[in-house]
Parts: sequence; structure tokens; C-alpha cells
Amino acid sequence: MTINIIHPNLCTLLDNINNNKIYTFNQRDRLKGNNASVGYIDTAMVIMPFNVRKNIKWRLYIYEADGH
Repeated sequence: MTINIIHPNLCTLLDNINNNKIYTFNQRDRLKGNNASVGYIDTAMVIMPFNVRKNIKWRLYIYEADGH
């Protein structure tokens, strides 16, 4: 079983993001993630406003779908 822990201040952060940008984070220290390539990013490492990603669909038939 995998458990995702949501930061207690996430809602405050979401109030301050630019809705025209995609934000990525790395898993080691939760800082800026600069590599959004397949095999280096997953869904838990990105904040993507709906208006930016509304036309993007995950490739559900492959393991690394969120990296494509």
C-alpha cells in the first residue's frame, strides 16, 4: 500500500501559485525539480493548474504514464 502525505500548508500554497505555470518538485528534498522527463517525475511531484493541463491525458496503459 502506498500512502501520500499532504503537507498541512498545501492550501495556503495553492492560493499563491500562478495558474499559468507548472510547478515541479524533486522527491529527495522537495525543492525545485528541473527534470520532467519520463522516469524522473511522477504525479506527486507536480502542481499543474487545470487550465494548463485540461487537454493533457495520461497514457493509462503504460507504467510511467505520468511522465509522458
